[in-house]
Amino acid sequence: MNSLGTDQNHQRVQTLSLVILATVATGGALVWLGGVLVPFVLAFFLSVALGPVVRLLARRLKVPIPIAFVISSLVGLGLVAAFGTLVARSINQLQANQDVYQANVQALLQRVQGSSLVARLGLDEWLAGASLQDSARGAAQATLGSLASVLVSLTSQGMLVLIFVMFLMAGSARGSARNRTLSDVEQRIRGYVSTKLSVSALTGLGVWLLLTLLGVEMALVFGLFAFLLNFVPNVGSLIATLMPLPIVLLGDYSTSVQVLAIALPGGLQFSVGNWLEPKLLGDSMDLHPVTILLALIFWGMVWGLVGALLATPLTAIVRMLLDKEEITRPAAELMAGRLPPSPSPTPAGP
Repeated sequence: MNSLGTDQNHQRVQTLSLVILATVATGGALVWLGGVLVPFVLAFFLSVALGPVVRLLARRLKVPIPIAFVISSLVGLGLVAAFGTLVARSINQLQANQDVYQANVQALLQRVQGSSLVARLGLDEWLAGASLQDSARGAAQATLGSLASVLVSLTSQGMLVLIFVMFLMAGSARGSARNRTLSDVEQRIRGYVSTKLSVSALTGLGVWLLLTLLGVEMALVFGLFAFLLNFVPNVGSLIATLMPLPIVLLGDYSTSVQVLAIALPGGLQFSVGNWLEPKLLGDSMDLHPVTILLALIFWGMVWGLVGALLATPLTAIVRMLLDKEEITRPAAELMAGRLPPSPSPTPAGP
């Protein structure tokens, strides 16, 4: 009896060790092959999102499938190019207004330096130096440089993504027999992508309108980023809410506008993220919130911003695949937050 229990424990340790080694190896492979896998994964989700549009053009308007695909691809490519153009123009606008922002920073530092609390703490001499101004200027330049590098990277990968989309759409247009697992994955992902696109578009439109009514600069860009960051679970809405903060603090805005520029978009994103989106999505992804948070950390470390944007659907695909096999089904149930029942105690003998 003791030898049987020892063998079972030994087998569990071996299984756990193999799982850990496989996870580390998989993570290393994902990082190493990220230059190819990231465009391919983006192409997969784009093909899933464009599939209904292509079928609508082919069935309702009687457009040939190749032409329908070209039209859908051109529309999607045009939207991406418009987004990149707006962000590039906003970066140029920030650089053009650099002197105005620097003057506002200087005025803000003078007001802070003249406060009695700063004098009592002995920070007035430190604030009088140029170190804080140099740090703020360096942070702004680093932020602009990172945004520009992201735009260059997305532009350079756009052609590769388009090629992958063409092959994926060509394969799906042949109408060959589909694997049931693949069909289930595509159906779940299509529902998630369509719902998330609608909710994100509503969020971005609302943020743009609110900031436009308040007269905030770059309102359209902040609305676009609110649309994009809404795909990042948990932290995306917070980042999108705080993005206008430097502009409204360094610009010539009243205190009420500064408060409303953060409070109104924050309230909108809180309402959408905590009421509307859960009501529309329901349990379609079937993932526990802790699983989503861990997935956000993992995919963000592996593939950066793209990994953070695709963390939820990628993890949902992994859970669905694990749920198809009996041996991996407990891991899928654990990702969904359903813990296995504890074994009932064996009755004691006489």
